Amino acid sequence: MTSPIHIVHVVASFGCGGLERVIANLISHSDPKTHKHSIISLTDDLSFRYALPEGTNLISLDKKPGHDWGVHIKLFQQLKKWRADVIHTYNFATLEYHAIAKMAGVKRHVHADHGLGGDHPEGKNKKHNIFRKIMAHLIDDYVVVSNDLKSWVVDCVGVPSKKVNFVFNGVSIPERSILPYKPLGSLNMVIVGRLHPVKNHIRLLNAISTAITSYPDLSLSLTVVGGGSEDKNIQWKIPIDGYGSASPIIWGNKVFILTAINTGKIDPSLPKPEDQPKRIFGITHPNTTYEYVVLCSDRTTGKTLWRRVATKKIPHEGAHGDNNFASASPTTDGERLYCWFGSAGLFCYNLDGKKIWERDLGETVMGASLGEGCSPVIHNGRLVIVRDHVRQSYIEVLDAKTGKMLWRENRQGGNGWSTPAVVTHSGKTQIITTASGKGRGGRLTEPGRVVSYNIQSGEVIWQCGGLTDNAIPCPVVDANAVYCMTGYQGFSLLALPLSAKGDITGTGKVLWNKKRGTPYVPSPVLYDGLLYYNQSSQALFSCTDAKTGETYIDRERLKGLANVYSSPVAAAGKIYVTGRNGATLVLKHGKKLEPLATNKLNDRLDASPALAGNQLFLRGRQFLYCIGEK
Repeated sequence: MTSPIHIVHVVASFGCGGLERVIANLISHSDPKTHKHSIISLTDDLSFRYALPEGTNLISLDKKPGHDWGVHIKLFQQLKKWRADVIHTYNFATLEYHAIAKMAGVKRHVHADHGLGGDHPEGKNKKHNIFRKIMAHLIDDYVVVSNDLKSWVVDCVGVPSKKVNFVFNGVSIPERSILPYKPLGSLNMVIVGRLHPVKNHIRLLNAISTAITSYPDLSLSLTVVGGGSEDKNIQWKIPIDGYGSASPIIWGNKVFILTAINTGKIDPSLPKPEDQPKRIFGITHPNTTYEYVVLCSDRTTGKTLWRRVATKKIPHEGAHGDNNFASASPTTDGERLYCWFGSAGLFCYNLDGKKIWERDLGETVMGASLGEGCSPVIHNGRLVIVRDHVRQSYIEVLDAKTGKMLWRENRQGGNGWSTPAVVTHSGKTQIITTASGKGRGGRLTEPGRVVSYNIQSGEVIWQCGGLTDNAIPCPVVDANAVYCMTGYQGFSLLALPLSAKGDITGTGKVLWNKKRGTPYVPSPVLYDGLLYYNQSSQALFSCTDAKTGETYIDRERLKGLANVYSSPVAAAGKIYVTGRNGATLVLKHGKKLEPLATNKLNDRLDASPALAGNQLFLRGRQFLYCIGEK
């Protein structure tokens, strides 16, 4: 009698979930005379074992967090012991173990992907996809659960199509699955699934919105049942259509945010992205219309109070993959809301969403088409706009009530994304700006500068050279000084007196300076006499005494964070630092690095957080979150 084929399933865990149910069903419906099944769980969560047929082998390798090389040895030994004929792995976390299975003499290799990968909901993690492609050489059968996944595995990952097969999850679908609409009166829907972007709750919400719009007689309610990393202390979260890195702002009981939505409407007269010339960073110019949208939500519930499409335009140039067409944060004086979409226009609304005025400031031409990013600043009825680009850069001050230009001054320097600071010192109000330097061949040929303007007249009060290229971090001020940083093609931190006059470059009037550890994208935060900032856009953190320049924390690593693009914020004796990986690290304010907590959202966080009362507002790639004690 022929021995049954021994299939060893390797999973990250065997807790309660859809993937585990698929495996349990597969085992339950197979013939034990022809197939024998065993399961190896990398971690010790085996809570779904009750669903398995009696006698199924189920063990844990007790994998430690991160890279645990001891697991490879344990797996090798177990596969040899069981004399496995087939190894069947699931999702990215188990893919690497096919190499171990080869060494253990396993003859048949099967891998299944049940999603695009929790590492990146869109399946565009380049490193992971390269690894998938490499490991595919060891795999005999690459199984996916949908045609969309098959397209992704073949077209995006690069797995040969002859290896890829899709097998639907075991759900019966009626032959007539799409029925004509009939008035239902009211409909109550319940969805069960963990709170994670891969579950695509956004798509469901959009579908419900479409249904309600299309059928006014339909009364529909939705209940979402599910836990996960995203439910702790989240008072509410709402999906955001489109994309933007503009930070939310809060006034009273209202939260305001900007976004840019690609409508997909193509202008056939413009070249397709694939037909355009090769540009640095792979940047292409859009040929589709975008909606530039202003959103107002209720601070308590997240309910949309109003939504306005400021304009519809095709962007005249592209943007870097780390940038977007809604990167400037709005600002308000408590009566009016000012929304700047760069070249798409400047718009003023009252807080109830009525448009008061708009202005077309013309097109900005960014070197390498990197995209725009400076936010407007409001002060005593004057609105400050800085436009630094490869053509004529300038600073402009407008009447906030009417949008009328009060004055405009040309500036030196190229691409810039730094939002100015406005401060009153000795009875005179200054606009303090940073300007990019110039570089060539990776070398700085002309330093960047700090320039202070009189807000009334546009007159230059003082200036100082010494910054590096690509001015992005915003200046921060205290009663007597301003602190300006750059972190591209070198590092620079200048502490400058607000009492300065004329050009103080290289003089004893510079309070102090540093040439290491400064940020590239994030701005610093000044809190109770201490400056906190990241190196470049890394999770390397520093703390410096603002008065003396003495460094207390010197580029210490923030565990749990990766790729910090948002700026830190501070309140109530705590510093909040957010990484692109969705993690927010809470630090104790002080001269030592003392982490208090780490909180993780399954979303990409580029925008800086906003604090209001006891609430923290985070703008992710997919959602706007309100965090606070429930």
